[in-house]
Amino acid sequence: MRSKLTRTLSVIIILLLITALSSCNKTPNAIEGHSHVIVVDKAVEATCTETGLTEGSHCSECNAVLVEQSIVPARGHSAEEDKAVEATCTETGLTEGSHCSECNAVLVEQRIVPAKGHSLEYTFNVDSHIAHCLKCDYELIEKHNIDPTTNKCQNCDFEIITPPPFHTGYITSEYTTIETEHFICKIDADSYVIDNLEYCL
Repeated sequence: MRSKLTRTLSVIIILLLITALSSCNKTPNAIEGHSHVIVVDKAVEATCTETGLTEGSHCSECNAVLVEQSIVPARGHSAEEDKAVEATCTETGLTEGSHCSECNAVLVEQRIVPAKGHSLEYTFNVDSHIAHCLKCDYELIEKHNIDPTTNKCQNCDFEIITPPPFHTGYITSEYTTIETEHFICKIDADSYVIDNLEYCL
């Protein structure tokens, strides 16, 4: 009985030795009778949104993992401010926003701010009116846009007036008036000042 037990133990030990010797450096999935051929598993750099991996290695013969790769957490975005751009009379602007300084991903989108448009004030003379913007240096000089039914400029307060007929030898053509500075100024029912000269009917 004792001899039988001894033989059984001897068989078990021999089998264990054979298994140990035939393994690939005692690593699972090994191929019998070889040493590991090490292949480096390169590290993968983590990005703002994707995880990475540390460097590792495995055996190219039996695919046994020799150095396990560990997960490297994603870094997350690094926000950088995109300053607002003020709109002008003629150019659009932008609201404040931000982007990632590492990957350039847009974090807060900038929205377009419409141009403000000119705020015009008019002055004028006999031939034309001058538009001045109250918010910028814009200036525009245009000929009067006279409405034939009212004899008034449709853009400013300029007005053409026609005096009553004068006696023979007096001027009877059309003249113009500019608010209180008159090329034709009616003094009373019978008197006009035309170009600073007084005429009486």
